[in-house]
Amino acid sequence: MAAFDRIETGIKGLDNALDSVRIGDNVVWQVSDIEEYLFFVKPMAEQAIKDQRNLVYMRFAHHKPLLEPQPGLKICHFDAKAGFESFTVAVHEVIEREGRDAFYIFDSLSELQAAWSADLMMGNFFVVTCPYLFELDTVAYFGIIRGRHSFDTIARIRETTQLLLDVFTEKSNRYIHPIKVWKRYSNTMFLPHRFDQKTLHSFTALTDGLSVSKFYALVDKKSSIRNDQNLDSWDRFFLLAKLNAATADQHVILDMAERLVGREVKLSNLVKKHFDVNDFIAIKEKMIGSGNIGGKATGMLLSRKIVENKLPALYAKLEPHDSFYIGSDVFYTYIVQNDCWKIRLAQMNEGEYFTAAKELKQKLLNGKFPDAIREQFRRLLEYYGQSPIIVRSSSLLEDSFGNAFAGKYESVFCVNNSSLEERLLAFENAVKTVYASTMDESALEYRLQRGLNQNDEQMAILVQRVSGSVFCEDAEAAACGQSGKVSATGATDIAGASSSSSAGTDSGQATKVVRSIFMPCAAGVGFSYNSYKWHKDIDPHAGMLRLVMGLGTRAVERTDGDYPRIVSLNEPQLMPLSSAKKKNQYSQHNLDVLDFDQNALVTVEISALSHLFPDWYKQTMIEHDFEAEQFLRERGRPREVVFSTCEGLTKNDDFTETMKQIMSAIQTEYDYPVDIEFTINFGETGDFIINLLQCRPLQIGGNSVSVALPKIPKAKVFFELAGGTMGGAMNRAIDVVIQVDPRAYYEYPYKKKHNIARIIGRINQFYKGKDAQIMLLAPGRIGTTSPELGVPVVFAEISNINIACEVAYNDAGYMPELSYGSHFFQDLVEAGIFYASIFEDENTPQYQPDFFASMESILEDICPGDEDAETVIKLYDVSNLHLYLFSDLVTNRSICGIIEKKAKI
Repeated sequence: MAAFDRIETGIKGLDNALDSVRIGDNVVWQVSDIEEYLFFVKPMAEQAIKDQRNLVYMRFAHHKPLLEPQPGLKICHFDAKAGFESFTVAVHEVIEREGRDAFYIFDSLSELQAAWSADLMMGNFFVVTCPYLFELDTVAYFGIIRGRHSFDTIARIRETTQLLLDVFTEKSNRYIHPIKVWKRYSNTMFLPHRFDQKTLHSFTALTDGLSVSKFYALVDKKSSIRNDQNLDSWDRFFLLAKLNAATADQHVILDMAERLVGREVKLSNLVKKHFDVNDFIAIKEKMIGSGNIGGKATGMLLSRKIVENKLPALYAKLEPHDSFYIGSDVFYTYIVQNDCWKIRLAQMNEGEYFTAAKELKQKLLNGKFPDAIREQFRRLLEYYGQSPIIVRSSSLLEDSFGNAFAGKYESVFCVNNSSLEERLLAFENAVKTVYASTMDESALEYRLQRGLNQNDEQMAILVQRVSGSVFCEDAEAAACGQSGKVSATGATDIAGASSSSSAGTDSGQATKVVRSIFMPCAAGVGFSYNSYKWHKDIDPHAGMLRLVMGLGTRAVERTDGDYPRIVSLNEPQLMPLSSAKKKNQYSQHNLDVLDFDQNALVTVEISALSHLFPDWYKQTMIEHDFEAEQFLRERGRPREVVFSTCEGLTKNDDFTETMKQIMSAIQTEYDYPVDIEFTINFGETGDFIINLLQCRPLQIGGNSVSVALPKIPKAKVFFELAGGTMGGAMNRAIDVVIQVDPRAYYEYPYKKKHNIARIIGRINQFYKGKDAQIMLLAPGRIGTTSPELGVPVVFAEISNINIACEVAYNDAGYMPELSYGSHFFQDLVEAGIFYASIFEDENTPQYQPDFFASMESILEDICPGDEDAETVIKLYDVSNLHLYLFSDLVTNRSICGIIEKKAKI
């Protein structure tokens, strides 16, 4: 049928009053109850069936069915509780399938308000669905209940639909009042009309004074404006809860928990156990928009509440938080209002999952926020003033049981050292950056691998004040010209987000004098269970910390040339590498700080900032390489050679015991190991305060600990290790070995080193779904961004590999990082990848790098056209060798070698 052709509604008087409903029309009926809507639905259905239209009933509400099954009617059922995205995608799939000229009857849209707890999302659904129906030349009926929705939502519906009709009923009198009728007009069209009960077909315009007076009296009675109708239903609910907080029962708590923290069962149950009504109200009062606060915000609040409830004495050592939350509904509203929904739908399709994501990412980065949201952003920034803040991802699936999303989404620092309008622009860009990161390839791959690519994954945002102190250059230092210098390179934030350039100080960029910085005294991540047992005295159940000086950005990522301090909480002084030379080499030499002059996050050499720090702080956090300093003095180039291992903190028994108790208490309540992020600030006397920033369930790999290691003749041992493994006990046959030769890789042209990573990715893809057990051995750091430190694969390029071994090669400076607890290592754990570090020292009693030299590499068969890489990377099919890897957590030993067939386990 042609667009705008007239159709019959089954009520001739209605057709006359409206100059007919037309093809393309969306008709919204604003009614007092379902019966009023039903009065118009049934004739429409009967007429459509009579005219042999393709009639579809969209059923999703709890009210009684509008239509019963009958010939000529299709009924499609939907679950609104599945969430906005899942529901909307399912509805649009039906609309796409039914194609052009279909007729639709929808249940009452007001039911969506209840399912999604907000008018905002109901309005979003209509705004993206109505135009789609219009494009396909359909006719659709929608009902909404009068007085239940905010004026703003009704305005959005009125703006989008073609017809909006008010319906009123009193006894035997039934009226319609057209509010909007698109592209039609008559002298009486927008007058109220009364239905003629005698003819059952006529709607007569009210033109006499008596009838009009009676009608408006009815309108006043039926639609008196509520005092709170300027508010979204979300705000009305919490306003009522606040007024009745003293008498709130368990049902109110359950309702509030579902609205704010979602339906992830384990986390939701913990929240319900530890939170009361006032806790939820406090969240709402620091919230922008509506919807869930997301996994990261929930974990942060829950961990703090557990400490408050279970360890009240230690709770006094926690810094109070003053976080804000941008609700998950704002994310979809941003998508809808920036005309991104069609691209979002396309991206949900398997064939366009990655390709459409690139376009959507750019649109998310360049969109605009509604004025109402921008005004709330201003109030947030006015609250924080010029205190630095961090804008952190907090998606619905993030930090949940089974899905950490560690480092997959961005977080962005805002230094806030500028005017309000400049701060607002920076803040908006930070929020957009977080939104756009949902379309990052690593995040998409992560969701795809875990079967989450079709899940409702809204992005909420957690805004936190950065905990720390200002370190300023004093007047005396300035007069003496003792200013430090900082490179204008980027750094990595606490949630793993990279700024515009890679971290480091050897970038060749111009340097700038540093006079004022902001950072915490120290920061880190903690694990209630330590899977990385590098020494026989380590108790995994005591937990572990990764500590760094300055911002915690360097604690969560593998940073080039730097190493955090790994602390086993039962033996805090024990270090993986203990000699003086190794202590300097495998320590922290750079800080991530907020520079007030540059108004940016920067990476700085510790020595360049030493002049800013008081002596008591340096005594706690900084160490000198006296041998190197003496060497420089003797050559007439005296300077400080300093590094940090956070030694002073590890010697603070109060601090280490506090961290152990906090993580133990949270783990007990979670009934699961946990991973936390924190900052610590302390004073000259040693007093400290901890800011608990994040908490999530910790994946720890295999559960078993004891494996009997077989006796294998030395000639048949590929490698033997004393520690340096992660991923639980191991007893596994190996089918494929990928081996990158360290010397050949070192000599390979620098510009081609990335090609080795891509070849590994092609091998990884080739074996996908083939159920082969694959072991990768590569020099230095697997997954580094710097080819001079190792092979720069991304996680997606090793996602099907089962065992990853980092191999040391001292001649070229390749060294495993020993960085258990970084986001990269969490990826390995979640993917079930066993990790081993092969050193050139006593930790590796035996390693034969030429073990497979007599075998022929099959690389050319799988990756043809890469002949020049054959000298660097070898691929061996060892499925017939009976090659096994055994690893025992009790003895902390591992062995990989060929066993006799009869000994196969």
